[in-house]
Amino acid sequence: MKTFHVLAERPDVPEDWMIFNAPRPMWGTQEWYDKNVYLHGRWFAAISPMDPYKLDMLTRNEQDDGWLIVYHAEEQLQAVGWEWVEKNYPDSDLEPKDPWLTQKGLDILNENIV
Repeated sequence: MKTFHVLAERPDVPEDWMIFNAPRPMWGTQEWYDKNVYLHGRWFAAISPMDPYKLDMLTRNEQDDGWLIVYHAEEQLQAVGWEWVEKNYPDSDLEPKDPWLTQKGLDILNENIV
């Protein structure tokens, strides 16, 4: 299953629910289409860990090219980017809150997505 990390506010579903996105309808405890958001597609499905059909929905969503979406705040992504800078460029003059680090954090987390 592919995992896609994004800088965005998490949709209004419980924190322990898995959220999938795809270019086609997905199976879930809650499903929706968002014409204003395009990640891997515009179709979303959230699966409750208590749903009796959870395993069937997970299998089906993976077969239908659904990607698991992980939502992050800017500070989380900057921390990932900063850790990379400290490891690879310890003498860098970047600051820990540099806006560039947000995109670097996303790039690092999503480097194996394709």
